Amino acid sequence: MRLTIFWRVILAQLTLIALILGVSLYAFSQLHHLASLSTDILATDSASIEAEKRLLKIFLLQMRSAEKYALLRDDNLYKYFVEGSNDFTRAFENVMALVHTPQERALLEEIRELYTRYATGLKTAFTPNSAWARGKTEISETLIARINALIRFRE
Repeated sequence: MRLTIFWRVILAQLTLIALILGVSLYAFSQLHHLASLSTDILATDSASIEAEKRLLKIFLLQMRSAEKYALLRDDNLYKYFVEGSNDFTRAFENVMALVHTPQERALLEEIRELYTRYATGLKTAFTPNSAWARGKTEISETLIARINALIRFRE
């Protein structure tokens, strides 16, 4: 049985409609997948940025305590510095858990090394010609720059 022109046109239009619907559904599913990926990335990045900013804030408080300790030689200020060291370590571990790239890991290793130099150098702050007293500004500025670079990397 032969189809009339009317039914041929209807079948061609139905085929086109089915193809358009199929492509549209595929595009919609891909857009949904992309939106969920970007939401996940945004959640991870914002958590990482917040943790990195907290790390910076803790170090700035540490630096203030160290400066006061070096100036006033008050043991309570040193105890506060040690307590802040524990906070810094916890914040550092949180940041370490959130990073994935080799560049971020390299920055974090550099931050860890600089912080260790800064914290251990504070113990020698009162010795004559202390290396910490001469290099504390350079170490702290470099450490702050590395933490800011880590934040910029995520942003």
